[in-house]
Amino acid sequence: SYVVGGDASGGTGNDDAAIQVGCINTMEQVFEWGDNTTDPVAFGHLLGQVGKAFNEAWICAESNNHGIASHAILLKEYPRHKIYKRKIPTGPSAEIKYGYFTGESTKPELVGAIIEYIEQGLIIYGELTIREMAKFEEDERGRMGAPQDGRVISLGLMCVGMTKYRRFVSLDDHQTPVLSAKDLRAQKLIKLQDYKIILSFDEIL
Repeated sequence: SYVVGGDASGGTGNDDAAIQVGCINTMEQVFEWGDNTTDPVAFGHLLGQVGKAFNEAWICAESNNHGIASHAILLKEYPRHKIYKRKIPTGPSAEIKYGYFTGESTKPELVGAIIEYIEQGLIIYGELTIREMAKFEEDERGRMGAPQDGRVISLGLMCVGMTKYRRFVSLDDHQTPVLSAKDLRAQKLIKLQDYKIILSFDEIL
């Protein structure tokens, strides 16, 4: 059972767009990816490709800012019941919104989710993720972040997604095979031919 966390970027060479994948059964980070030239539309396609590569994983990704364009693609190409959604009160009823709103007000929740899962035994292999976490801090204004924090944010989104997955999905009913980080290391590569990108685990496992 896998969960994907995704943080979009503008793809202009500044901030990285980032993806994390975690296995709920083994409590491991099994994949990390980051790139600062992937635009939000391409990122939406990529999220779907990565999700499908991991047994149609549950996806929890940024839905505001650049994530608006990414979700427009994802909702067309991926099963909607596998995409994180939330209810927004609108008078007597509630409006369904897909994805997670990221901002200064929600960063504490993302950081808290990461801490909670690490305390529960989540293993993080990605060296770039660990480096970003080491630089992620709160400034004198109370704002949380780092010069590059896409991998940290996507890790937080992955952890939030894990929590929601656990609430609504029974692991006993999930029959698809589970690959551990060791299995993935043996496979070496996942190829996403549509984007001519090879995502390697060699550097992070």
